[in-house]
Amino acid sequence: MKKLITKFFVAAGFVALFTTANAQIGVRIGANLANASIGGDDTGETKMRPGFSAGLFYQIQSGSLTIQPEINFAQQGTKFNVDFLGSKLESTFTMNYIQVPILVKYGFGDMEKLNFFVEAGPYLGLGIGKAKAETCIDGGDCETEETEYGSSDEQIKNPDFGAQFGAGVNINKNISVDVRYVLGLANLVNDGDEENSWKNNAINIGVGYKF
Repeated sequence: MKKLITKFFVAAGFVALFTTANAQIGVRIGANLANASIGGDDTGETKMRPGFSAGLFYQIQSGSLTIQPEINFAQQGTKFNVDFLGSKLESTFTMNYIQVPILVKYGFGDMEKLNFFVEAGPYLGLGIGKAKAETCIDGGDCETEETEYGSSDEQIKNPDFGAQFGAGVNINKNISVDVRYVLGLANLVNDGDEENSWKNNAINIGVGYKF
């Protein structure tokens, strides 16, 4: 009987949340300062690779609480330098993803005016096209290699997954600005060697507009 009563109140709570919620669709564009956590031999020092992101979101707001699923295009990757046989190799990796985060946001202050919020949630990333690696020797001759996403040793594991969390400000009821940290949890290396790893991460700065 107690379990039945508990289920009833939980269900009633969800019904109350969604019947009083305000739903809006919006767009978000931003800069993706991508990097990677790489494990293995002779990986070199990684640096941020500037890219961009853009997508759509659906926002369900009830009071200070907001649930926001999104679908975004985001560029991941990294840059690093390696000294090899007296030469300096500079490599830039570019990886394109369709990312689907589901964020829970909590706002502080009047939600119709200037207010601050924090946000967090999981994401799933699907690699699209081919990953590209451009390597230049001593700043001169450059070569580009392409790698497919898949399950073989020579391919990049797909999909990616992880978490996003951050904070931002609603300038008014339509415009928002936020900064997120994208923490990849999936090892994208397929060769089975636990010492070899590649995990995406990024700092994402975005501007959103709700219609």
